[in-house]
Amino acid sequence: ILFQSLHSLLSLSLSLSLSLSIMECHWPLILFLAVNLASVNHIGEAKECKFPAIFNFGDSNSDTGGLSAAFGQAGPPHGETFFHAPAGRYCDGRLVIDFIAQS
Repeated sequence: ILFQSLHSLLSLSLSLSLSLSIMECHWPLILFLAVNLASVNHIGEAKECKFPAIFNFGDSNSDTGGLSAAFGQAGPPHGETFFHAPAGRYCDGRLVIDFIAQS
């Protein structure tokens, strides 16, 4: 995690086109920030969800059935392998949103 934080800070400083001389005088600050960012607990880690529903409006990681609504029912296997009944999806199993909802 420390390496990732330091890498992120260095990438940010490179993307902002900071000169080497500025980096040399601010390296203690960058090191301090990297250590502190690495020690911060991740937000939402190991917490129980306390909301009744998830609304997913579609993305590249999910198939909310919009294609089926627009172009008719998806052809086989359309979800039968996992759900054991047609689910109206173009995929044959669970999606990322299914795993998020289960957790």
